[in-house]
Parts: sequence; C-alpha cells; structure tokens
Amino acid sequence: MTTNSISDLAGSIAGQKSHDDLSKTINSLSEAYAGKSKPKNTPQNALMAFNEIFRGTVSHQIMLNGFGNLYKKIGTGTLDDSEKAKLNSFLIFTPDISIGPGSIFKIKGLGKNKKKFISAILDQDEATLGTAYGKIIPIAIEVTPLCNAAQGNAQHTYFLNGLIHPKSYPNGTGTKEIKIRGRSPHCYTFEKAFWDNDNNEPYTLSFNLKLFHSALSDKYVSIDKKIRDNLVIDLQHQISGYISRPGHVLL
Repeated sequence: MTTNSISDLAGSIAGQKSHDDLSKTINSLSEAYAGKSKPKNTPQNALMAFNEIFRGTVSHQIMLNGFGNLYKKIGTGTLDDSEKAKLNSFLIFTPDISIGPGSIFKIKGLGKNKKKFISAILDQDEATLGTAYGKIIPIAIEVTPLCNAAQGNAQHTYFLNGLIHPKSYPNGTGTKEIKIRGRSPHCYTFEKAFWDNDNNEPYTLSFNLKLFHSALSDKYVSIDKKIRDNLVIDLQHQISGYISRPGHVLL
C-alpha cells in the first residue's frame, strides 16, 4: 500500500517533466518547505517536503482501505490492540506474493503431529484455548538472506517453521493473551499483531527456532502473504542467536 502510494505520487510529480523541469519542481518544494536556505541544504529540505507529502498520501490510502480516521491516532499512544492490529494488517503485509524472503506458507498434512507441533511453541493446550485452538495454522516462512535473494546467487533457500495464531483466547467473560513457552529459548513471537478479516480478530506469528531448515517441502502451500524485510531480518537475528548460543555446536 505504501509503495503504491509513493509510486503514484512520484509519477504524478515526475511525469511529463524534463530533467530541468523536475529539478525546478524539487527546488520549489524545498523552498516551500524551508523558505530561502543555503544551496547545500536544498536536497535535505526537498526530501523533508517529500516526506510530508508521502505522509498525507499514505494516510489517505489507509482511509481508503476502511480504516477510517485511525491514522490520526498514530503516534498519540491512544490506539488499542484491535486498532493496532487493523493498521498492521496493511502495514506489515505487502501485496508482493512471489517467492522470496518473508513469503509465508501453510504446512499441510501434519495430521496427528499438528498438536505436537503447536505444543512445542505455545504454552496453552487445546482444552485451555478452546475455539482459538482450531484457528491456529502451522506455517513455514522463508528467511533466505535478502542480499542473496536479490542478487539471485543463493545456493539454498532457508525456512523457519512456526504458527499463525489468534492473539488471545476466550477466558470466562473476557479474553487472555496466548503465550509462547517462556522458558524455552527456541520459542519466539512477534509482539505486534495483524487483523484477520476472516475471523475479525487480531492474530500474530510465533516460531520454533529449532525448525530452521533449507528444504522447500511439497507440503508447503503459499497463503499469498509476505512480511516486510525488517521482520525477516529480525527472524534471522533470532535464529543466529539461537544456533550460536553458548554450549551449542552447529554441525
């Protein structure tokens, strides 16, 4: 969404302009933002002007996607968990569904092993989670180094297995947050949630750092979603820290 917004805006500014006309436009934007300034500060001021324009354009796109005026609460500290999840459903996931770092795949065919798979990551069992348990989806996410994927020179494709699951589960008259196994160094979860339109509730992703591998199984089915590069890098750091921990030798 953000990429599309910036592309549309940049196209409207740069389209039908010669190099000289485009330079004049950028200089005008710089002056409009900061007034008269030293020539050496023109590029910085122009970038700041573009930043202000992009902010408004992205806010407009958020409103078009059914978020109303939630964008006005960004940075104010007044967003609740559900509102943050609704925003993150567009701010975390991108429309690029091609294979590559960040691509998410549903793992099919686990059968009886699904319960064992889930119990290795989450701290609550089926009896505790109730209806939330049936909404949990075992996944694999590609964590191939970004530079190798971009340059097309990666000899292996790397994956990490985990879960997409509701952020909370019903608990009496309210809800309680689903937790990963806190004492297990192999468990890791994203703090931020995203909004699941099918179930109308916040979801998040949790992982088993032991399940880092380089095999694209025929049991992996793309769910046409992809996380941003900074989250891929976060996972890569978590994996690196786990496999390099004291007392552990990677063979």
